[in-house]
Amino acid sequence: MVFPLTTIVITSLVSILTVWFATHKSYKNEYYKRIIDKRMEAYESLKPILSELITYVKDGDKQYHPFFQNFNCLKSFRIQVVKVAANGNWYSQELYDELYELNEFLFSLEKQNIQSNITDEGVKHFDKLLMIQRNLEKYNIRDYKNLYLVKKYLRSSIKAFHKISE
Repeated sequence: MVFPLTTIVITSLVSILTVWFATHKSYKNEYYKRIIDKRMEAYESLKPILSELITYVKDGDKQYHPFFQNFNCLKSFRIQVVKVAANGNWYSQELYDELYELNEFLFSLEKQNIQSNITDEGVKHFDKLLMIQRNLEKYNIRDYKNLYLVKKYLRSSIKAFHKISE
């Protein structure tokens, strides 16, 4: 009589543990899926910024980005960059750093309130913006390839948070 009772108890425990692990794994996978979806949204919002940085105006031997056509375009583009950077916690640290650098650069130009020769500023800083654009594209492509590595992303996010809070 003891043997069947022991078998029933062991079978019940194995069954309960199996259900618990399956439920836990399902919950974890759903959580990872949501993180990936949020990151995809953030990276999709980056596309208009990259489009603006890829596009440029060629005027003789001068090259500049379209948002340097007038001060309002520059200001509008910077606001767009700020909105995209607001998703910073979903980007890799490198990509966020590039966005931050872009925002700081645009803000410094905006602060100077250079309205009369804004196109000249665009020509002057074309190479700097080209480098930022290339870095953003490089990190964007790399990050897209690694979106499924949720654990790695979470670990790097935690490290970045601790680095900021120290």
